[in-house]
Amino acid sequence: MYRLCLKNHTQFCHTKESSGSTSWKEKIEKMRQTHPNAFKPWTAQDDETLKTDFQHGESIANLAKKLGRHDGSIRARLKKHFGEDVVG
Repeated sequence: MYRLCLKNHTQFCHTKESSGSTSWKEKIEKMRQTHPNAFKPWTAQDDETLKTDFQHGESIANLAKKLGRHDGSIRARLKKHFGEDVVG
């Protein structure tokens, strides 16, 4: 069992009950190798870029690469701004 504690979005703590498992901190660090902004808070500028570029036809894959986030994070944020039916 793991427990993730986010403190200022940069420091993490975890509780590890099983041996051989990867900690949340390690998982996040690994994800940030390909998605540098994974689990970081969205800035106002990131949101503006996301909304503007999406409205101009930018693909989810390109938005993810540009913003350093996972495709799923982009979809979730677009749904937040534009509603459930905007993205498939």
